[in-house]
Amino acid sequence: MMLYIPITGEDGKVWLNNNLGAHYTNVNHPSFNITKQATSETDHLAYGSKFQWGRKPDGHELITYTSSTAATPVYGSTLTQNNNPTDALFIATIAESNLDWRLTQNGALWETESSSNNPCPVGFRVPADPEFDNMLGSANITNGSTASGSALKLTFTGFRDYTSAFSSLSTSGVYWTSSKSQISSNAAPNSMIYGLNNGVITTTAQYRAGAASIRCIKD
Repeated sequence: MMLYIPITGEDGKVWLNNNLGAHYTNVNHPSFNITKQATSETDHLAYGSKFQWGRKPDGHELITYTSSTAATPVYGSTLTQNNNPTDALFIATIAESNLDWRLTQNGALWETESSSNNPCPVGFRVPADPEFDNMLGSANITNGSTASGSALKLTFTGFRDYTSAFSSLSTSGVYWTSSKSQISSNAAPNSMIYGLNNGVITTTAQYRAGAASIRCIKD
């Protein structure tokens, strides 16, 4: 079980105080503390789960972190795409024509609080691109220090690519939004990537089979 409390960001919006699945939120983890947030941008206890875009919390997202650069999935992976997975396996893919965990594309799975696969607690949802961008701007987040020093205490969560491999742990923060890519209706949705080596925040399209962190906003 994961527990969170609502907080108000510099943008005036209500967000969850931690990323979904952060060890601080897990009642069964030794570091559980419902009021605790990240102490730095590389605080692995605040990194949280890694969700494939549009997928519900079914266990595929669960990660055990033992340091800022060491992550192990709780469950394994498979190469079998499935629109409605019945297990907790990460669905990896190597097919360049459709880097999605699903057999068919669906851009509405996280669209609203009532969307079928919304991973957030009741009353919360995955933020849209403009909402996440506005929060970053309102908090003047330009690097890891300003990210972890903000009200939301964002961290360098890293990413899990479509092959299931981890990358950028402790060096960049990657957060999904609910928005679809503006490049193509069939392209991956946007994720927010901040705090790269040059300190620039960018919005880029990521494959839906990849997995990133989520910070929920109140509907």
